Amino acid sequence: MSNILSVYTAIAAQDITITPYGTTSAVTPKAYKLHEIPASVEDGMLPCRLLLMDDRYLEAGQLQWATLAGSLTMVWQVVDLLLWEPTGGGLVLYGPRHYDMLNYAGLYADALIALRQPTRKMQLEGARVEPGVYEYPQGSGRLYYGALAVLNYKEILP
Repeated sequence: MSNILSVYTAIAAQDITITPYGTTSAVTPKAYKLHEIPASVEDGMLPCRLLLMDDRYLEAGQLQWATLAGSLTMVWQVVDLLLWEPTGGGLVLYGPRHYDMLNYAGLYADALIALRQPTRKMQLEGARVEPGVYEYPQGSGRLYYGALAVLNYKEILP
């Protein structure tokens, strides 16, 4: 049986705390797991992380499987989308928010150390964290400064 849901739980439990540029107050965005994902995000929920399994944020052809010595090897992609604050209509990440999102990307990379092997038969194979401007939900026109993390996990199934 797959342990992919355990990976989502482990990622959600990994707090990423950031001190925004020009402040002294640390902020830890709440992580929403698959079964908690809101249909839309209200300003009072920000900043937040949405743990998605959503191909709109993934590159085509990334979900793979292959047999290896009688076992099934599955490559899972987990999307962790940080929504920091509304852009106010801006389409470009700049100034203090650029600094904050780049800082967040570095902190996220540090947090990945604890997520390298969340279960005995699952291992982190690669990841990317991309600061930018993201729309949520898709097609809504609501734009947020944020960062998109895509984590690739390889799982060996019996």
